[in-house]
Amino acid sequence: MHAIANAFPKLEALFIANCDKVTDYAIRYLSQQCWYLRWLDISRCSKVTHLGLLEIAKHLPHLVSLGVRFCPEITGYGLQFCSEYFLCLQDLSISSDNITDEELAVILKNCISLNRLEIPWCTQLTARAFNTTLPKLRYLDIQGCAHWSEADFKHIDSCCPHLYEIVWQDESE
Repeated sequence: MHAIANAFPKLEALFIANCDKVTDYAIRYLSQQCWYLRWLDISRCSKVTHLGLLEIAKHLPHLVSLGVRFCPEITGYGLQFCSEYFLCLQDLSISSDNITDEELAVILKNCISLNRLEIPWCTQLTARAFNTTLPKLRYLDIQGCAHWSEADFKHIDSCCPHLYEIVWQDESE
């Protein structure tokens, strides 16, 4: 990670998914050196915790896209806490059973610029997490989220007036 950060300090996009060698320390160094990063995907980086996420939040305030799918050490509480820094975030991708409706509700309230939200396989989540208006949300991926009903979709429609694409697969049918 040091080599990338040192060689490319003006890097705007980095996709390092599935890298078990990436740690909180590496994320801290990267976020301090690569201030121009706008797109970052650390999905399946199993050694990154909420501390690494906090470094991203503090040092990359202009981040527009963040992928943290299947990062077992990043909890909903960690995402909730860091979300207050992500005012420019437009694209968020999370897949974890470590996130609750209450935590996602805070994240959605703080990330006011979201236009794309991917929360597939977050099996504990329901439409109750959407308790704020999301006027910019256009795309929602809830694939594998089984606790959704017709009433939930009507609720989502009222909260997300510009939503034009939903990805959903009901495992029970």
